[in-house]
Amino acid sequence: MELIAESKLWFMLIVAAMALQLLALAAISARNVACQIAKGAVIVDGSGIGRLNIALRCGWLLAMVVEVDVFQRPFSWPGFSVAAVVTALAFALRAASMWQLGVRWSLPTVVMPGAQPESEGIYRYLRHPNWFGVVMEIVSIPMLHGAWLTATIFLVLELLLLHHRARVETDALRAAARGAIHSPLRVGV
Repeated sequence: MELIAESKLWFMLIVAAMALQLLALAAISARNVACQIAKGAVIVDGSGIGRLNIALRCGWLLAMVVEVDVFQRPFSWPGFSVAAVVTALAFALRAASMWQLGVRWSLPTVVMPGAQPESEGIYRYLRHPNWFGVVMEIVSIPMLHGAWLTATIFLVLELLLLHHRARVETDALRAAARGAIHSPLRVGV
């Protein structure tokens, strides 16, 4: 019983750290967006990064805490170990994406008129390494303490959101590369 209580406490601390990380990423994104706009970039409306994504992430954080606490999900060292490795890989993918893009990394879709999509570094191997990392963490973090229901439901929701965003972003990047997007602050694609 003591292991379960202690594992829940550690899990709640991990979830709190994840919430703080998401806030830090939002701040980095805001700084990067401002920098890009100052250089003539365009924010693309309708990319799925807005209230829906914020609600999805907040729901995910809350759902995994509730699932572990209310449904008394058991802690398992083998399950935790696998989930921890996947979480570390997810963070590495996201960090590689952020490093490669630099100030071009942002939560909303932002494109620079005339710019080509990134194809160097990690982008040589994966088209959307940041998104792949996000999908991995949506599953792996709840599974640190056996919250399989949260992992399953939010995986489906995240994939639906990313499917929409991928279409919007792909269209915007193609339009920007061919010079069809100019520099008003926001455009709908």
